[in-house]
Amino acid sequence: SSPFSNCTSLTEIKFNSTSKMQAIPPFFYAGTGVKNVVIPEGIVKIGEGAFGENVENVTLSSTVSALSLRADSFYGMGRGLKSIFVDDANPYFTSIDGVLLNADASTLVLYPPLKEDSEYELPASVTQIGECAFRNGGNISLVTLHNNVAKIAQAAFKESSITTITLPSTITEIEAETFSGCPNLSHIYMGDVTKIGNYAFSNCSLLTNIDYISGISVFSVASSYNFPPTLKEIGSYAFYSNTSVASVVMPTELETIKAYAFSECTNLANISLNGSIPQIGMSAFENTAWLSSQSEGAIYLDNYLIAYFGNPSSTVEVADGTLGIADYPFTYSQAKYIYNITLPESLKVIG
Repeated sequence: SSPFSNCTSLTEIKFNSTSKMQAIPPFFYAGTGVKNVVIPEGIVKIGEGAFGENVENVTLSSTVSALSLRADSFYGMGRGLKSIFVDDANPYFTSIDGVLLNADASTLVLYPPLKEDSEYELPASVTQIGECAFRNGGNISLVTLHNNVAKIAQAAFKESSITTITLPSTITEIEAETFSGCPNLSHIYMGDVTKIGNYAFSNCSLLTNIDYISGISVFSVASSYNFPPTLKEIGSYAFYSNTSVASVVMPTELETIKAYAFSECTNLANISLNGSIPQIGMSAFENTAWLSSQSEGAIYLDNYLIAYFGNPSSTVEVADGTLGIADYPFTYSQAKYIYNITLPESLKVIG
């Protein structure tokens, strides 16, 4: 907890020049009215949520290092930040237009959540976007990435206000939670992505379109996720509760759809495996419009057994021509009725 909790009239905290203090404790400025913070020389560690909800401007001293600045020092309680500056003598960080980068400006460390600009173009030197770099960005709606960017770290844009983004062809993996909880995100353009991580686009309620870009060509279907042909894996909860999407077409070489990947996509009425035979995790399509529209009995998606509605008989025959069976197609209460299962010769994938 903050040592100055509820001290809302406290607008300045001074450090004595002879202070031996080496760390800013967690939540140090939380609950205060401090808006401008200058980290003094000698501070080598900054704790979790150190900058309170009212802090707008932070200047880092020369002694704050990459190892001492926690990834969570700024977000959470630090959602009011508008700019971050760095002492010229700091060998670890630099600041460009109030945005925090590492010393050689190859990694964007933090874009202040309440920086006033609605659009931002990454400096040409940036090759990596750090963990939670744009998290909670309340004003940012458009970020322009260039082809030098090779990595976007976990939760980089989580809970930000971006509306659309074009991923450069150099991005082949979308890490966990990268765009999770972006309430205004409606359109994603991506190149030859091979993996979409867990929760990568979960709770993006307006995300209606994912389009594949190859060279100068854009492959787009209205209100649909049109994945790149290179995609091999869709992570757990990757598109959980994306309530606006209506259609999904899987790439033919897809290998894995993990648990709950599209669950709670309540308007998702059309799903095509498109000839792919991936391993499909538990409840991958739970509470989608497609699954809710099915009748009692075995539920097949293309040639894949996904679920079973109602109480099965003691003997279950999986239909001839079935190529795959998802994880846990029968609930625990259903499974107790089953004594025999007949599997077809056509079967290639189970769970």
